[in-house]
Amino acid sequence: MLVVTSGDVYTDLDVLACAIAYGEILNKTHRPALVYLPGPLNESITSSMRNWDFKYQTKLEPGDYQYVIVDVSDPDHISRVVDPTKISKIYDHHFGHEDYWRSRIGDGAHIEPVGACATLIWEEAVKKGATLSQISVNLLYTAIFSNTLNFNASVTHDRDKRAFAQLGKLVDLPPNWPEIYYSELEADVFANPSEAIVKDIKTTVLSKFPHPFIIGQLELWNSQKFLVNHMGTIKEALQAHGNPYWFFTSPSISDGHNYLYTENPGLKDLLTRLIGAKFTGDLGTTDKLYLRKEILKKLQEYK
Repeated sequence: MLVVTSGDVYTDLDVLACAIAYGEILNKTHRPALVYLPGPLNESITSSMRNWDFKYQTKLEPGDYQYVIVDVSDPDHISRVVDPTKISKIYDHHFGHEDYWRSRIGDGAHIEPVGACATLIWEEAVKKGATLSQISVNLLYTAIFSNTLNFNASVTHDRDKRAFAQLGKLVDLPPNWPEIYYSELEADVFANPSEAIVKDIKTTVLSKFPHPFIIGQLELWNSQKFLVNHMGTIKEALQAHGNPYWFFTSPSISDGHNYLYTENPGLKDLLTRLIGAKFTGDLGTTDKLYLRKEILKKLQEYK
């Protein structure tokens, strides 16, 4: 039996879309599979989307499994129940662990520089001639524009745009779905800001630095409003990790740049050098949109 899974801290939209769709691809090509996602859904899956009829397991019974991993390739972030020697495939778009996996599973490692892992999964569906359900099509379509910040992020690839266009012919969503999605996302976040922040915090260890980084991220239509109203909540959530090297980044899609928050002078200086951040006190801005993974890549490449 094949198990499609990811990490276990939280389940974001790209993870959900990829896991549901790839599980369906396997089952429709006569390879029995189940989807196991132990992490709670985070804010990127909006209230109305949670009523979509997707199904997965949050607990995994003991068994003889082979694993397909989606949207993560850092060995430290893969679900703890996974036996790493039984991973047969990985689909991811995050940098840093390509050689590690290619040396272990060879052609089973599909780690490629696209904006959304959902793009890779859609390409697999096309390659295998698998007709996906409406739910999977809608999830992949939404994950692609969400993970590329509505195609404004620099990680956006022509492959993302092509997959989005192909899926756009198949979805049964309103024509203005991206606008509806971001409006719902913002309403959900403002309704429960603490939970939204906690469910999208990533702890990252980079070999060039003697300490881990604690990075919170929320992608919003209007990030400035959120930061101004909820700085105390952000600080409390990030400081709870007991590490002074924390910062919060929020791409503000309506005005095309990020809002940043940190109280660490060294981090302010680092973010200024890496992404041209301009700080006034503890709040900073950038001159274009950055996803967390793009900032992490610049940290990894820092000399």
